[in-house]
Amino acid sequence: MTQNDGSQRKRGHLAATLGAQLLRLGMGYEDRNALRAVLHMTLDNLLIAFGAGDLRDDILLGEAIAHLVHNESGPLSVMGEAVLFQRQHDAHRANCDSWEAQPESVKSGPWRQAIPSRVQQMLMIRMSQTLGLELPGDVTRGQAHDWIKNNGGNPRYNTEKK
Repeated sequence: MTQNDGSQRKRGHLAATLGAQLLRLGMGYEDRNALRAVLHMTLDNLLIAFGAGDLRDDILLGEAIAHLVHNESGPLSVMGEAVLFQRQHDAHRANCDSWEAQPESVKSGPWRQAIPSRVQQMLMIRMSQTLGLELPGDVTRGQAHDWIKNNGGNPRYNTEKK
C-alpha cells in the first residue's frame, strides 16, 4: 500500500543521495551485486578481502571499497546475487508463514471469489512453463491460490524438487 505522506518522495531522495556517493566513487549499476556482497561481509572478512599490503594506509574507506568491488567484481557479484536471493527467500518464507498463521475464517474469506491477482496469474504462467503443467481454466483467486499451493508453490523458492 502506498502512503501519500511524502515517505516515497523522501525514500527516493535518500536513495539518490546515497547513490550519488557511490557514483562519485566510480561505481555503477553493474557493481550492485559486488557492492551488496561487500556490505554483507563481517569486518574480519572485509579486512581479509582487502589483503595485507594491497592498499595504502591513507586510502579512504569508500575508495578502498570501490577498489575491492572493481578488482574482485566476478566472485563478489556471485556472492551478492546469493545474498539477494537469500533475502528474497527469507521474505517469501516469512510471508508464507504469516499467511499460514491466519485463522481459517480469513483463509476461507470472500477474497477467494475475486479474480486472480496479477501476481497469481504471472506465477501460474511461470509454473506452467517451468514445471510443464497445464494452466487451469477460468479460476477465482482462491482457486488460483490452491492451484499454486498444490503444485509446490513458487518454484523460485521451492527447495524440495518434485
